[in-house]
Amino acid sequence: MHDLKDVTCDVHYENYRAQCIQDMTSKLTQDNRMESPIPMLPLPTPDVETDRLIKMKDEEVIMGNFTHIG
Repeated sequence: MHDLKDVTCDVHYENYRAQCIQDMTSKLTQDNRMESPIPMLPLPTPDVETDRLIKMKDEEVIMGNFTHIG
């Protein structure tokens, strides 16, 4: 009898959870027409100096790995 109660509780919880997820997703699709509460900022484009520094650091890491191996 205890197993039946556990299974029933699990089934009810999963049904409730599925209904909540469905309500949330339908609300999101309805609110999709409205402006997002979190402003979407444009992604920054890396400049030439940043790219150069990243390449230098990558080379340092590679050279550091080779000196520790040998």
